[in-house]
Amino acid sequence: MNAAVATMTSAGNGPHRVDTEVLRAQDTELDLGARLLCVGARCMPLPAKEFELLFVLLAHAGQVVHREQLLAAGWTNPREVGKALEVYIPRLREKIETDPHHPTHIRTVCGIGYIFDREALGWAS
Repeated sequence: MNAAVATMTSAGNGPHRVDTEVLRAQDTELDLGARLLCVGARCMPLPAKEFELLFVLLAHAGQVVHREQLLAAGWTNPREVGKALEVYIPRLREKIETDPHHPTHIRTVCGIGYIFDREALGWAS
């Protein structure tokens, strides 16, 4: 897994202590336990399909993720697939990108798939 992974622990040592993993890329965080996307100070729950897609992209940040791999992460019924990525990737871009029509984080690799761009995040190569 290439994305920075942190373990967050809630304050206190009582029975309500919660440990959860977070995938973090600069100001973008995906809380795996709460299934929340936080971009800067703005946090929002993600629908299941968007969560699964973003999880795979962040887990493989800096690598091209093939369409088939993304589809396998979110869809088990081949009849649902169709143009699924063409619907869900723009939804994620709306939530993450400064300018969703000119994405710098989630980029399309024509004919292959998508990449969560490490350079756009300021990560070292």
